[in-house]
Amino acid sequence: MTSGAWITGGPLTSIDFGSTGIRDVYQCVQTILATRVGTVFFDRDFGVDADLVDLPILAARQRLRAEVVEKLRMYEPRIRVLEVDFVDPGQSVTEQGVLVPKVYIVPREDALL
Repeated sequence: MTSGAWITGGPLTSIDFGSTGIRDVYQCVQTILATRVGTVFFDRDFGVDADLVDLPILAARQRLRAEVVEKLRMYEPRIRVLEVDFVDPGQSVTEQGVLVPKVYIVPREDALL
């Protein structure tokens, strides 16, 4: 099996417009995770729903986990999602109130990279 990678949904710090292969896949996944749904003009479903902020933290985690898996399946068919976790904010999540998805992905065996 091809080795995988952890990708986080934090803000994009730079974009490599010439990326190819596995680097392009990782960049596309990060773009999906960093985009708020409703902000892409011709595709309002692209990105992750950020309107989970008013839910209790455990419910928000479960909804965000499902949202990440669904959107990655929809928009990045070159990968398989193996696990969705969350970045440790350094203190209690309930105190911090921040959920940043951390996704473990592997390329699909039949993907053209």
